[in-house]
Amino acid sequence: MLGAHAGQIPYAPFFNTTSTSIGQINTGLMRPMNAITLLLLGVVLAIVYFIIARWKLREKELLAVGETLGKANAIISRYVAAQLADEVRNGNYEALERHERRKLTLFFSDIKDFSTAADAIEPEDLSFLLNDYLSEMTLIAHRYGATIDKFVGDAIMIFFGAPQSSSDRDQALRAVHMGIDMQKSMHVLRQKWAEQGIAHPFHIRIGINTGQASVGAFGSQQRLEYTAIGRQVNLAARIQAHCQPDHVLISHSTWSLVRDIVVCVAKGSAEFQGSHEPVQIFEVSL
Repeated sequence: MLGAHAGQIPYAPFFNTTSTSIGQINTGLMRPMNAITLLLLGVVLAIVYFIIARWKLREKELLAVGETLGKANAIISRYVAAQLADEVRNGNYEALERHERRKLTLFFSDIKDFSTAADAIEPEDLSFLLNDYLSEMTLIAHRYGATIDKFVGDAIMIFFGAPQSSSDRDQALRAVHMGIDMQKSMHVLRQKWAEQGIAHPFHIRIGINTGQASVGAFGSQQRLEYTAIGRQVNLAARIQAHCQPDHVLISHSTWSLVRDIVVCVAKGSAEFQGSHEPVQIFEVSL
């Protein structure tokens, strides 16, 4: 009976054995184990594939969200100052909504006799000139880290010191150097416009003042505007109106912060509406 079942354990035909030089190997047990291993491997591979597929889908979704946010940020930056857009992106809403007194350097510019020029220029040319001018001034303002408050027709209001601030001296220097670069840029723009046949080139006036102002979001519940208000803001606007075309005029408070770096010429004192006493003014050498 044993001879008839050589190589097998009696009454256990499932457990086949094979003799080798190192002993006996249970080959019958290996066959079902290989099947189980393959099944488990298939399950693991399916799970891995599922995870990879979900990860790739998630990656596509994140890329789509990133593109959407990028477009939204670009649109926001077109409608509000770059520094304000940064604060919004960083979630620093409270800093924009609260009102505070800060020492700012305030900048105003406008185009001399713009209303007269607007009446003499074709609407298409006027639109081109104004947009070209404002685009170039915006690029320069961003280069100096300025907060562009608003455009009112041809006029520009800019300030340094909020929502992000540095030293008073640094802010005044950046404002004055920005004004110098804007006047130099206007010379280049006028040359370009002349080559294009524009008969009424723009000439701008710039006024700068440093002083305390209230800054924050002002307006209604439906519409708020981040801006600066106060007597020193009005003084900066009036210094700009007092300036000659193609020049930069600054107050004594600004001059005292930049006098060792920027060459200026004293232009005496002037009385401005809202000021309690005459204000010393200085013309910046371009």
